[in-house]
Amino acid sequence: MKIASLYPFFVFFVLKIASFGLTAPLNAQCDSTFIYKGIYEGHAYFYSTATLSWEDANTAASALGGHLVTISNTGENTFVATQVVEGNLAWIGLNDATSEGVFVWPNNEPFGYTNWGNGEPNNAGNENWVEINRNDVGKWNDMPAGFPRRFVVEFDQGDTDLDGIPNVCDTCPLDANNDEDGDGFCSNIDNCPTIVNTDQADLDSDGLGDACDLDSDNDGCSDQNDANPLIFSLDSDCDGVSDDCDYCAGGDDKGPCNASAFQGFDQLSDGWLCGDQKVYVCQQGKTLCISPNAVQAYLDQGDFLGPCVSCDLAHTFQFEMFPNPAAQEVTIFLNGLEDQSAKLTFFDNLGRLVLQKNIPAGLRFASVNFNLNEFAPGPYYVGASTQNTTVTKKLVVAR
Repeated sequence: MKIASLYPFFVFFVLKIASFGLTAPLNAQCDSTFIYKGIYEGHAYFYSTATLSWEDANTAASALGGHLVTISNTGENTFVATQVVEGNLAWIGLNDATSEGVFVWPNNEPFGYTNWGNGEPNNAGNENWVEINRNDVGKWNDMPAGFPRRFVVEFDQGDTDLDGIPNVCDTCPLDANNDEDGDGFCSNIDNCPTIVNTDQADLDSDGLGDACDLDSDNDGCSDQNDANPLIFSLDSDCDGVSDDCDYCAGGDDKGPCNASAFQGFDQLSDGWLCGDQKVYVCQQGKTLCISPNAVQAYLDQGDFLGPCVSCDLAHTFQFEMFPNPAAQEVTIFLNGLEDQSAKLTFFDNLGRLVLQKNIPAGLRFASVNFNLNEFAPGPYYVGASTQNTTVTKKLVVAR
């Protein structure tokens, strides 16, 4: 075949590549122009169906974002010679076009391993370009310019998400589910990966899209129970429950709030007990520890059963998660634990306890890493609780 006959194809080929832009995937597993031949040591390999001169093949490989294959060991040479090119002649990247006898790879990879055929390289007629499988499978031979060959393109990134699609062909190279809900956003960046939400709206900026956010304004009150689901409501008593769904206006919701009569210890949570068989009572923002026989008098004058919740403490306690959405690991930052311990609790979207961890007191700043490999993709609710407050945030696990 004459080189001139390849020119129209090559121009079309390069223009087709350029039309996709730098971030477009190779349209080969993609495309009949190339045959995907698999992953070797983390790199992806393609075998051309068309034949080009070495120079044109090198240009085409670069335009795709790859390079003509470089071979650094016996295993890779065998992989290229047999599985990739199937024993046929093919260009590899090696050449000595710049300086005769000084062979280099086109991507400047160090040159060390060789597998020359008998008597090669011999530069018989200004031979600057190297082919594989001359005479014997896997053997190299230098060739002069102008000879058409099929060729091997190598991409340094293989298949990051292990979904069987090489990165260069994968529209979602970091998402094995490949845009599970089909809304045009890969799951690893989709703020609602299992429900179509092309606008990616996130009113409360909590990392969970409104389409699958059970608390759209992120005020701790689910939309189902929130009188104003799109308006963040305050938490006037600082108990971690917003005013819109707070049934205990005077403090902690964990016990019989607004009780008009003391019914005994059996109805109280441990957090409402103090001293030796005594009870917390909140009087005008101050927590008192009193004997059971005195509780009724406090209730009669309008005080609340249970401890007060300190707004000052609630404001100094900080709870943040990063990244969110997360794939393999999330880091939780806690601040303000000098005088109080904390408990981190993970619940899934059905309210089932998934994970729980206690954080000791005495830490002004705590950073805790959680491995998410055992978490199924989807939304989770992470609560950070101290004696004085509870903060709940949404975490999206997306892969």
